[in-house]
Amino acid sequence: MTGADPSLKAEERRALVLLGLLAVIVGLYDKLPADSFVNFPLNSPFPHLTILVSPLLLDLIGLWVAYGISMFFYFSDDWFPESKTWNEFRMVCHGAGLLSIGLLLVIGYITVFAEISFLLPSSVQDPYWILATTGEFVLVLYLFEASFRQRGMIRRGARVWVSSIAELGRELNSGIVDALEARKERKKKKGE
Repeated sequence: MTGADPSLKAEERRALVLLGLLAVIVGLYDKLPADSFVNFPLNSPFPHLTILVSPLLLDLIGLWVAYGISMFFYFSDDWFPESKTWNEFRMVCHGAGLLSIGLLLVIGYITVFAEISFLLPSSVQDPYWILATTGEFVLVLYLFEASFRQRGMIRRGARVWVSSIAELGRELNSGIVDALEARKERKKKKGE
C-alpha cells in the first residue's frame, strides 16, 4: 500500500481509535445495570434531574455504528478504483461518518448547556436559551461544513440573513410611508 493518500491513512488511524472507544462504551453499556442513572442538581422546587444512562449510551453507540459503516465504504477505495460515481459515494460516506461522530459533540453541548440552565434564575432563561440554541445551530453548521468540506456556509448564511433583515426593514419603511401618505390623502379628501 505504498503511495497511499496521506489523508486516507490519517483517517484510518482516527477510525481505529474511535472504534476502539466504541468497544469501551459497548463494554460499559454491557456491564452497567439497566436502571443506572446520573443526577444533575436543579433549581428549586426540583432537587435534581435524573438521566438514565442506558438510553444515552445506546444513542452514542448508534452514532458510532453509523460512523463505522460510513467509514467502511469510505475506506473501500479499491472496489471500483476508476469509477467517478463510486468516488463521490465514498466522499458522501466520509462526510456522513464525520457528521455522525460530530453529533456526539452536539449531544455533549446540549448536555452541558442544559445543566448550566438549571442553575440560572428564571429571569435570564429566555436570553440564555436563545444564545445556547444559536450556538448549537452554528456548531451543527460548522460540523456539516467540516464533514462535507463545504467552506463558507455560515458566512453565506449570515450574509443572506442580514440582507433579508435589511430588505425587511426597507419593505417596512416603504409600507409605513405608503400608509402615512394614504392617511394624508384621506384627510385631504375629508377636508375638501
